[in-house]
Amino acid sequence: MEELVKYPILRGGGGSSREMFTLQHLVTQHRGFIAGGYARWAMSPLQSPSPPSDIDCYFRDLDGMQAFSHAITRTGWHIVRSSSFAVKFTKAYFDLPCHAVCVTGTPGFIVDSMDFGICQAVLDHCEGRATYSYMEEESKKVLKIKKPTNLLLTLKRVEKYKGKGYSFAEEELDYLFSFFAVRPINPGMDPFANYEILGTWQEGSTIGTERPRDPTRLAPRVQPSRSMRGDMPLEELGLMYLGAPGRRAPTEEEIADARNERRDERIQREMEEDAL
Repeated sequence: MEELVKYPILRGGGGSSREMFTLQHLVTQHRGFIAGGYARWAMSPLQSPSPPSDIDCYFRDLDGMQAFSHAITRTGWHIVRSSSFAVKFTKAYFDLPCHAVCVTGTPGFIVDSMDFGICQAVLDHCEGRATYSYMEEESKKVLKIKKPTNLLLTLKRVEKYKGKGYSFAEEELDYLFSFFAVRPINPGMDPFANYEILGTWQEGSTIGTERPRDPTRLAPRVQPSRSMRGDMPLEELGLMYLGAPGRRAPTEEEIADARNERRDERIQREMEEDAL
């Protein structure tokens, strides 16, 4: 893990300075911080850095994230979408959307998990901090792979930053593919299992009525029972039970696996849309 070094915050925006100050105050009040693209832009040594596309807010624990999601809706922000990865908010006359990300941890932990060096930047209260990699790569506008978590998503983000004028060396592409070529895959583990409670949360519901599980631990995927089929259409479910002529009907476990696959595909699409 690279050391986080103090850097001056050179700019701020997304709307009026008062609105941005209020947002940062809410994030800090709930044990959170801003990291990623917005922090990169705020501390960039470039004279005209590429503007951010959103404001990603991270929190040290899920209690803080959930409390923040309650508080921000009382200041004029509205929920656009809620998933197991993040809750997206927008506000009239404010240029950038805000994401309350479900992945929690310290600033050092979150920064260490960023896919690019240029994103290893944090605004924590009134202090800007980033890695040496951030300052070196942002000043040269180069993309270097750090810890990607999804091949397709990272490739899309590479294209996004190349469109903003960043260069991407061929050896970095080789490293990206080799990273996933040797990465172990365990289909029985769900990286978002700890955040499923947020996947169906909407404005007006009660957050925090159930104590969240430890977000630092990955739990095995729980196979839902018949009463936990969620929004799968009854017609589809009936066809799965009937099966093709002359073949056995699927088991309860196979039905649960099919539903989990659909859920994972939906989460993946939402992550890719938010990253663009």
